[in-house]
Amino acid sequence: MRHPITSKILMSLPAWETTALLVALVAWLMNVPVCTAQELRVYTTVRDIRLDQTDKAPVVARSLTLFHAGKAYDFIEGAQEVTIFEPSLKRFTILALSRGLMTDVTQDEIRHFLSLAEAEAQKVISGLERQETASSRAAASSLSFQLSPTFTTEFQEAAGILTLRSGGVHYNVKVSGAPSSELVESYLRFADSTAQLNSVLYPRALLPAPRLLVNEQLRARSLMPLAVELQITDGQPIRWRAEHEIAYKFAKLDREYIHHWESKIQNGTLKSLPFRQFQQEHLGNISTSRR
Repeated sequence: MRHPITSKILMSLPAWETTALLVALVAWLMNVPVCTAQELRVYTTVRDIRLDQTDKAPVVARSLTLFHAGKAYDFIEGAQEVTIFEPSLKRFTILALSRGLMTDVTQDEIRHFLSLAEAEAQKVISGLERQETASSRAAASSLSFQLSPTFTTEFQEAAGILTLRSGGVHYNVKVSGAPSSELVESYLRFADSTAQLNSVLYPRALLPAPRLLVNEQLRARSLMPLAVELQITDGQPIRWRAEHEIAYKFAKLDREYIHHWESKIQNGTLKSLPFRQFQQEHLGNISTSRR
């Protein structure tokens, strides 16, 4: 399987397949905190707001994220995929329920894969720059931004709006205070880790550095996002908004969901694969369709 960094999709941001785009953008838009002291429930709706910015805009993805007993359970409905984060073990477990597959990957492994992707990205940039065409220069610039992003940042405290702008990527974040600084830090630790995971797992995902800078701005102000709008103008335009419904108490069926997912891991109904093989079997139809 060719590494995702070599894809033209990473360089010029054309249309992505629904599943890979759904998960990659949720990683950039949705990330929520791991809270060991109390229950936390976040139901996220991601909308395509290019043509309609109201609550009637088309829904791209829905996600339920539950935090219980030191773990975060992130379930993406359309993909039938569960990602379980255990910060104490520095490990992710990913369940592909519709395909009967699962895998474990550590944060050390993720950082290793990411370093390989970044090194290959540098090679791709060098090759594009040698072509000396307008399109290759634009692609090189887009990929360079993903490696070393810079934003102009503005915070409107009274309105609770944090904006980060660059030439081709714009974040507009509706923010609020958190019950504690520990909760904010837990959120940002998970947000950082998930952004890195998705950058190496999904063939169409962006590199994590831009999202990490957003997280830094939230950390500096001890804020959590209520809604995140991401606009990308390079290549094919994207404008999505993630809307979060946050509760500090589980809904009626939430514990049953957690029990169901944990049972899938324990009872042997899912085939456990090494991380790279999991990518091939679970995401192969996505990664090969754009080669």
